[in-house]
Amino acid sequence: MNALAHLSDIVIPILIFCIIGYGFVSKVKVYETFLKGAKDGLKIVVDIVPTLIGLLAAVGMLRASGFFEMLGGLFGPAAAAVGLVCLPN
Repeated sequence: MNALAHLSDIVIPILIFCIIGYGFVSKVKVYETFLKGAKDGLKIVVDIVPTLIGLLAAVGMLRASGFFEMLGGLFGPAAAAVGLVCLPN
């Protein structure tokens, strides 16, 4: 476990160095390319966040209403019959 921690401490800087080195050799403006990618990523996040908030709110309402427990009560015996889950006694 300790060796894995030391390896990860070394791999990340080497990976960053390799990316910058490849950009230097390929005559690519690494920083500008990074900024463009970050800007595109933020646009994607802005597009996804409203959907994510809506889904999280819907799941929260379903959990609070007890819908998942009711669903588990309906499908639990069938799932136990085919060996997917073990029902408590």
